[in-house]
Amino acid sequence: MKLYLMGLLLFVNHMSFAQIDINQSSPSINWKVIENDYVEVIYPDYVEQKALQIANFVEYNAKFIGESYNISKPKKHTIILRTEGAILNGFVTLAPRRSEYYELNNFTPLFGSSDFLNLLSIHEYRHIIQLDFTNHSYNKFLYYLLGDTGSFIGNFLTTDSWFREGDAVWAETKFTSTGRGRSPRFMARLRAMLTNGQIPSYDNFLAGDFEMGHPNQYVWGYVLVSSLVNKYGEDIWRKIIRLTSEKFYWPYRFYNAFEEVTGESFEVFYKTTMVELQKSFHQETNIEKQNIVPGEYKNYYWPKVASDTVYVLKKGLDTYFDLIEVNGNKETILSSLNIAPNISKPDLKENIFAYSQLLPHQRFYFKSYSDIFLFNTKSKKQKQLTKDKRYYNLSLSPDLKKLAAIGYSDENESIVDILDINTGKRIQRIKRKKGYYLDLTFVSNNELVLIYQNELAQRSLHHIELEALSLKKVLLQETKNNIFGLSYSEGQIYFEADFGGRVENFSIDLTSEDLKICSKAAIANYQPHVSGNKRYYTSELANGRELKIDPLFCELMDKQTLRENFLSQYSASDHYSNHTPRETLLPELISTDKQNGSEYSQLKDTFLLNSWSFFGGRGLQLQGDTRNYLGDITSSVTLGKDSEEQRNFGLLNFNYSKFYPIFSITSYYSERNIQYTSGDSDEFTEANSIFSATLPYITKKDLSLIQSSLTFGIGDIHISQRKRNKIYEVSGDQLASKIVAGQFSWTKDLTDRQLAPSLGVDYSLVARSVVAKEEEELDNFSFFQQANFYLPSLFVNHGFKLSFEHERQRDTFGAYRLATPTANAEYTFSRGYQYEYTGYYEKMSLNYFAPILYTRYDLSDYAFFNRIHGNLFYDTTKIDYLGEEFSLNSSGIEINADSLLFRKLPLTLSYRLMYLNDKDETQGEIFLGTSL
Repeated sequence: MKLYLMGLLLFVNHMSFAQIDINQSSPSINWKVIENDYVEVIYPDYVEQKALQIANFVEYNAKFIGESYNISKPKKHTIILRTEGAILNGFVTLAPRRSEYYELNNFTPLFGSSDFLNLLSIHEYRHIIQLDFTNHSYNKFLYYLLGDTGSFIGNFLTTDSWFREGDAVWAETKFTSTGRGRSPRFMARLRAMLTNGQIPSYDNFLAGDFEMGHPNQYVWGYVLVSSLVNKYGEDIWRKIIRLTSEKFYWPYRFYNAFEEVTGESFEVFYKTTMVELQKSFHQETNIEKQNIVPGEYKNYYWPKVASDTVYVLKKGLDTYFDLIEVNGNKETILSSLNIAPNISKPDLKENIFAYSQLLPHQRFYFKSYSDIFLFNTKSKKQKQLTKDKRYYNLSLSPDLKKLAAIGYSDENESIVDILDINTGKRIQRIKRKKGYYLDLTFVSNNELVLIYQNELAQRSLHHIELEALSLKKVLLQETKNNIFGLSYSEGQIYFEADFGGRVENFSIDLTSEDLKICSKAAIANYQPHVSGNKRYYTSELANGRELKIDPLFCELMDKQTLRENFLSQYSASDHYSNHTPRETLLPELISTDKQNGSEYSQLKDTFLLNSWSFFGGRGLQLQGDTRNYLGDITSSVTLGKDSEEQRNFGLLNFNYSKFYPIFSITSYYSERNIQYTSGDSDEFTEANSIFSATLPYITKKDLSLIQSSLTFGIGDIHISQRKRNKIYEVSGDQLASKIVAGQFSWTKDLTDRQLAPSLGVDYSLVARSVVAKEEEELDNFSFFQQANFYLPSLFVNHGFKLSFEHERQRDTFGAYRLATPTANAEYTFSRGYQYEYTGYYEKMSLNYFAPILYTRYDLSDYAFFNRIHGNLFYDTTKIDYLGEEFSLNSSGIEINADSLLFRKLPLTLSYRLMYLNDKDETQGEIFLGTSL
């Protein structure tokens, strides 16, 4: 649910020619299209009903979503329905203007008890309206100058991400009965911080923090947006954003516009909002202030008990998700896992821990998996149970012969599969014509209790018998409550649910069907597990989620209260925006145009012009960029006049990425006029083209990501006759060129504060040849290699990087000079030495990097610094040029400060002090980097 410019992932080799985009779906999909006056939905043919539902949702919601912006019908837009992914997500992007939805049901509690597609149709449509609303004044000028890229830049400059996301959450909360703002789990982290006296500065929220986990921008963005609306009315942000976008950009324009409209400074508003929210939370929360130790922020998930031993998942700022064995105050790490416990529920019985790993497809980014793995807590061995599947929310049978999981078929049908725990083969499959199951637990070897969500996004508890697939009981009737996290113990079903502005633990008796409340949370109690007379759960506190163990005590409670009266009437946690819940309508009731889709033809948008520019690195030029909606055909055409030589040039790039190989064609033509100091000029033309095919490959092995690509290319270089030329320059000749490039990397995932992988290697090679048609002396062949090795240190977040690099070309003066692949790098040779052409060089670098200081230093509102880190280095380079050898050595230190500049630009300010051995000289230089 983010605003992206050009997709989600760019698979990049560090050498520019090897950049490839893998943001595609698999080629086996037959795409169709359905549309109305508001939206065009492009979708796989097997989800036509869902596509119609989305079109209907957008048409219905369009009447309301833009009211506060005075937009009743924004420009029609396109939605791409992606059906092969393993996570819940959606985003709005430009170039071209569109939304992309991941078509999955809501199998987590993170989005409330909602229909996920309806929630997306509100949230993402609000982003579309934001884009259209800001597209005027200087933003309109940027659009005319740069197309969609200009619109993206204008939107980025006009509004911050927290506002865009907070405003969209505000909309989804207002126009549904279960938007995220209505679930207390959404603001639980912020509530824990504020009730403990932690009110981060606004700049600290913007820049992030390396010592304490902050709520994401959706949360505090929603708070700030709602607070101002509650005070001034729903049109207040329209006035502020309009005023912001009407004046030419400068970094603090938004804050000046805010003060002009409201009469108060933004800083005062922010602090007042947080203090008032803190007071409100204090009135609702019985929690003592805790002493916070920097660096001890941690989260526990899914406690389980087997054979009187407590197991739990734990993650800190410097660790992965670790499976922990708890004995009193002692915690023993059994294994670090590739797991996302906030997305999929694991299970543990006896010595088997069952969980799912999110894994990428080897080629297509929009296809991914959630496969089941089994970890033995005694032997410490692991095995993969499923391959290329999508399974979530697991439960092991009491006899450890079966495993049940929520899942999705290849056609995106919602299913429940019962698997053999030894082979992974499917024993049984459960499907429903309407609605779906989102969580489950075994209560015997042949019985399940499941959470069922119907087409109105109402949840209920079903007790079913597997052998006959019969419904035994409905333990809890339909509710909009965000119930989740089922577990079973001694005839009782335990789960978590929203209640009175908190997340509480509950139980239902399988026989009597009595409902009981089993906790009295200060903020939120999650993931209850009962063993014997104790309740194990995780609780939201100032230092993160803590593991808690309490005596089991449950009190009878009226089911009607949990089902219908679970929302508080006063708590900021679920009632902050003061909206009356809006009931969800059946998709068929909001349909105004029931129609069948038609075949989607890519021909109509193959060359969809979305961005352009009139200036470039070589002067005046006209550049046009195209990308089709599915992202598998992109092109760029550039025509211009070189500012230095005053001659015409043209560039064409075309990429076709539908199938496994990615095919690219690049052609370049230029008229040249080189002026010499003697007054003479050298006029000629040059043209070159290259056709290449790239084979990418990506896989995930536990905590390591493996990426590789192999590129083959053939091309042609043609230079007309020159008046003057050096011996190694082409004149009146043609060269055939070939290239083979390979890249491989295996790196361990980063923890939250790591500067570089603690373990890994990446390797690149480029082999190129050019063969002249006429002048054999011009022939050349080059071979380039580069390798980086990442090694751990004795200290946390410290590490080593050892790099090797070398290139060899024909060592003759007349050979056509091939630019080294790192020619555009800051330093090809040792740091401090400029690159000059050589037939052979060999370079080695040793880097030792380490964090120095975590800080919250705020330089007024100009810059906020949150981390300082350093790098000790030693470089040595050997050069062989026409038989003469040189050695270039340098050493020194780099000091880097991570900051947010002008509340907009994430910037790393760096100073390098280096000693150049052969020159016996010390140099210093300042350089900048950004993660924007």
